[in-house]
Amino acid sequence: YSVYVKTKQDKILHVGVINKFEPLTTQLLVILISICLLITSMVVYFLVYRLEYRLNVVNRIVGEFGPKKIKNRVPIKGNDVITQLGIKVNEMANRIEQLLQHQKEITQAVSHELRTPIARIRFRLQILSDACDELEQARESDEMKSQLDDKVVGISRDIDQLEALIDEMLCLYKLDIDPADYKRSLVNIDELLTSVLDLAKLPYSHIDFRLHKQAGITGYCHADDVDRLLQNLISNAGKHANSRVDVILEQTDQGFCISVGDDGAGIPQADRERVFEPFTRLDSSRNKKIKGYGLGLAIVSRIALLNQAKVWVETSPLGGANFKFHCLCAEHMPANEPKTSSVKTLSQEPLSEDLPENALAQGSMEKPE
Repeated sequence: YSVYVKTKQDKILHVGVINKFEPLTTQLLVILISICLLITSMVVYFLVYRLEYRLNVVNRIVGEFGPKKIKNRVPIKGNDVITQLGIKVNEMANRIEQLLQHQKEITQAVSHELRTPIARIRFRLQILSDACDELEQARESDEMKSQLDDKVVGISRDIDQLEALIDEMLCLYKLDIDPADYKRSLVNIDELLTSVLDLAKLPYSHIDFRLHKQAGITGYCHADDVDRLLQNLISNAGKHANSRVDVILEQTDQGFCISVGDDGAGIPQADRERVFEPFTRLDSSRNKKIKGYGLGLAIVSRIALLNQAKVWVETSPLGGANFKFHCLCAEHMPANEPKTSSVKTLSQEPLSEDLPENALAQGSMEKPE
């Protein structure tokens, strides 16, 4: 039954049985579910986007962390899991920065402080040498004079070795820089190699040094550091050669290659990468009675890396070790690098030798084409 009541506002109130509920249509149900899913997806996307953005910030800071951006830190906001991760990354970065700083300070301090006692030893050595001269003038015992001379020579030799070690440590320390800050220019490799060889071969008068080169080759590199690299390679060959060292300068498709080969004992295949690590001296016949500290080839490897060059070792045609240094020529210098010289290169035939697969020094990304 239904009841109709007229109100004071001239409206009719209908009171009766409630009509049967009509279920939602399929189309309306799909629309409502789609709206709910859309709202949920937007909320989830917003939350995940913020999470991904913060993780990308952490990833970028960790990826850029290095000598040039050693003080970069992750921004700390909030108190969630990502914040805790950022705090731990910052703590790790602080410890690494402190360790690197301490290492540099210790290296510099040791290297420089050692020069003071060396100077005092040299002063006392000079006094001892003057005393030997006085003994000779006084016609004292020849045997005593000979003993004093031997001691003077021994002390002088030890001081020379100590000075060489300090110089190599300081050189290796100075090369620990960001490659982006490394300055290079066009260099006349022909003249540089000739001048370096003339000086480097002087201590090895018993060795036959032979230079084979193509004239007019220039390279894009750091002149002073490549000078040091060539000195180390030539001196290393002179130390281990029996009677002959061949130095070859040739032009390749993309640059130039310098080979320094000797007729010594050579380097085993398994050790040809390890020789470029600092303080590495091979326990082989090549190093018997050869004094050194294993820093020369480490300096060579670091200079090659900074000059975007490659250095490796293989078997020499003479039977010993053959060190090769490959660097870019002027026409293949990067487009974004400033040209600081107008020297032009001469086109030459490329090298025909294949490079060994596993003999590249550390830091070399690929073999030269």
